[in-house]
Amino acid sequence: MLFGLIPREEAFFELFKKAAHNMIEGSRLLKVMMEDFRSPIEQAREIKDVEHVGDGITHDIARRLNKTFITPIDREDIHDLASALDDILDVTEAIADRFVLYKVTQPTEMAVKLADDSSPGICGRGAGCGPPGPSASGAEGMQCASEQPGERGRPSLPRCDFRPL
Repeated sequence: MLFGLIPREEAFFELFKKAAHNMIEGSRLLKVMMEDFRSPIEQAREIKDVEHVGDGITHDIARRLNKTFITPIDREDIHDLASALDDILDVTEAIADRFVLYKVTQPTEMAVKLADDSSPGICGRGAGCGPPGPSASGAEGMQCASEQPGERGRPSLPRCDFRPL
């Protein structure tokens, strides 16, 4: 009877999934911005909108964490993972904002390459994650393994193996 009175939250994993997919979308938009630099102000605004959604997800995770007595994993791990996902989006937005702020007319070849190399590293479906091996740009260092079945046969996101360059 007592266990019914203790709030237990299992939705953290769904929120992490949302945050990860949102992070992938932000990275994809930055890659598109670097490759097709026609309207950087609009493109930076789109990235800002995605980052704003990410902030909402992070706040939702924090709110649930504060209300939940029993968490599925350690509180610190939940907080750290949510913060890390949010930090990636914050940096993505900052990059796009700086291109607009400094009135960059065209990104350098290295900037385009870095944006391209960041997409396989996040291993999102449709975000540039190809077969295991070098990225599409030929850069070694990030490798995506093929999709492995998750717990209880459920599909899981592809796993990334990071190797030193």
